[in-house]
Amino acid sequence: MCAQGDHDAADKEMQTVYTLTLEQLRKQDQSSADLGPQYVGAELLLIKSQAAWAASRSDFCAAHEILFYGGSMRPAVSSSCLALLARSRAEELRTFLE
Repeated sequence: MCAQGDHDAADKEMQTVYTLTLEQLRKQDQSSADLGPQYVGAELLLIKSQAAWAASRSDFCAAHEILFYGGSMRPAVSSSCLALLARSRAEELRTFLE
């Protein structure tokens, strides 16, 4: 249960940072639109990147979880993996906000 709570908290934090980053990139795209098409598109790229990251995270943690198939630790291992990667992604996203 503790691992699931940690996962939930990490996901919530990452989602908050993602939303802030998305808003910032949207504003940046809007303010740069008159400069030309090569200066816009950051928002869309972040959306695509987040979808790819989510799929990759799920696959990575599922692969790790398989090592504990049938064991009582399996849910905790999965939740811990998901939490670790969510925190890592939040830090990556924060680089846009600095």
